[in-house]
Amino acid sequence: MIHAVVTFYNGDRYEIVYQNNKKHGYGKLCTIDGNIFTGPNADQKANGEGICVFETGNRFIGTYENGNRHGHGILLGENGIIQACDWIDDLPKSQSLIIQSTGGLYEWKDTMGKERWYRAYDDEHGNKYIGNIVDDKAHGLGIRIWPDNTRYEGNFMDDKKHAYGIYFYTDRDRYMGEWYNDETNGKGLLIWSNGTYYQGEFANGKKHGYGKVIFANGQIQEGEWRNDEYVT
Repeated sequence: MIHAVVTFYNGDRYEIVYQNNKKHGYGKLCTIDGNIFTGPNADQKANGEGICVFETGNRFIGTYENGNRHGHGILLGENGIIQACDWIDDLPKSQSLIIQSTGGLYEWKDTMGKERWYRAYDDEHGNKYIGNIVDDKAHGLGIRIWPDNTRYEGNFMDDKKHAYGIYFYTDRDRYMGEWYNDETNGKGLLIWSNGTYYQGEFANGKKHGYGKVIFANGQIQEGEWRNDEYVT
């Protein structure tokens, strides 16, 4: 069995188990406002566009309906191979487009009637992108990987990080939360590699507003932040 986690556009997380490449049993849905649903109720609420991360390292970008992959989706393997096809009730239902490497520029269209374009490419600077495009820009769900191996998985608008997404830093730190105009803005969770984390509000890429730092030793620093500085 393989465990996986789907992060939806609104920040909800759906935990699921796969067996023989098919969902096994019911999942668990954890909403961004703290509610938890299990059993059939969780699957019924697991709907929308999201990015699924498998414990094997594979990624799936696509749409879920009642906890199943349903619609056009992209499976990105750890070996770099990309498989794009239509899914119905968690099973591939069309011939797959197989891309062995993003060393070139590949474009294809959603065949499920949404009139949506996708792209997989490496640019001249070594940046890699796999996901939705509009007017030659990353727009919608996608994954972008930079030459230093930093990575963003989530939503884009006009080629900028926007709405909800996860950013992986080179030092194993990561941020999960809201974005606006390519910077952390809104509520989010910043996790450092030493086990310390900050949960709270951000503005223009800095801790700003109410939040708390929970240190690896259990200590808590809670209150107001201004431009990355703790003030109360």
